[in-house]
Amino acid sequence: TYMICDRKLGACDDGELLIAGAALADGYLDRPELAAQKFIMRDGIRWYRTGDHVRRDGHDIVFPGRIDRQFKWRGQLV
Repeated sequence: TYMICDRKLGACDDGELLIAGAALADGYLDRPELAAQKFIMRDGIRWYRTGDHVRRDGHDIVFPGRIDRQFKWRGQLV
């Protein structure tokens, strides 16, 4: 399951990608502050804030980049 949210976590068509589902991780090992920031509850569902900036284009989702300054280099987020 996925949702696109604005900065205030309201549903929108251009914003951050959030994902949820049975296979969602419990959090970050030994990083409770980061887990609290990235794993959020919304409408009784636990969501993970991916940090990916996406927008809806008809039935497709377009990924123009990140909402922060991170990027992937050889598969590693830096």
